[in-house]
Amino acid sequence: FMAELNSAVKIDGKPVAAALVFASDDGGLTWRRMTPEPLCIRDGQGSGNCEEPCLVEHAPGRLLMVMRTLRGRLYQCRSEDSGRTWSRPARSSVANPRAPARLERIPGTGTILMVHNPHVSGKGWHKGARVVLAARTSRDGGRTWSDPRQIEQTGADTWYDYPSIYWTGDVLHLAYRSVPRDGKGPKRVDVRYQRLNKAWLLGGKRERLHSVQRRSVADVQLEEPRRFTGDPSGCCNRPAGGVRG
Repeated sequence: FMAELNSAVKIDGKPVAAALVFASDDGGLTWRRMTPEPLCIRDGQGSGNCEEPCLVEHAPGRLLMVMRTLRGRLYQCRSEDSGRTWSRPARSSVANPRAPARLERIPGTGTILMVHNPHVSGKGWHKGARVVLAARTSRDGGRTWSDPRQIEQTGADTWYDYPSIYWTGDVLHLAYRSVPRDGKGPKRVDVRYQRLNKAWLLGGKRERLHSVQRRSVADVQLEEPRRFTGDPSGCCNRPAGGVRG
């Protein structure tokens, strides 16, 4: 499954960022659209953005998707039929600024792991400085969440955000952006990397870190992006040059 942002949606003539879901049965060579209508907030407060979606299959055929918003909370959608149909975006219990969260299922369990920025102030375009990176877990499919457990905190002049997570065995590999916010001179973007124990993420008291590393983005080799091609019906064809990672 893949969730992506669609910023070309209009509701009552107003541009709104919405989420779309695609699925592939052949390792990403072809994709089909699973959401006939873009997913965005439509409630008593009016329409609202659902940005930078992330989804996880936490049980066979059961998926949870979360999206950042301008309302100081993550919004979420659910599918109980392997992504064929989705609920409308609804307000979750997780306080979150205008910053993306990441989800993964903890191996060998039905527990969902979330890594996100928990600090919300309601001020500025971002609705909260991204100075804390934290982990939460849910044992009931994302209906309730543990209190945030701090992974790392920085000062007001630096942000930690855009986490990426991947499991190998009982070790979570976490990479995230570190960017200065002092407004002085050119920005130097670093990529920070940590390895976290499964037991610590589940609430244990054992040492949580294997290592902490930092690399400048100038030292990281980036592949040239390759464009997916698709048709208006929502069925994506084989991308030129192979599958983008």
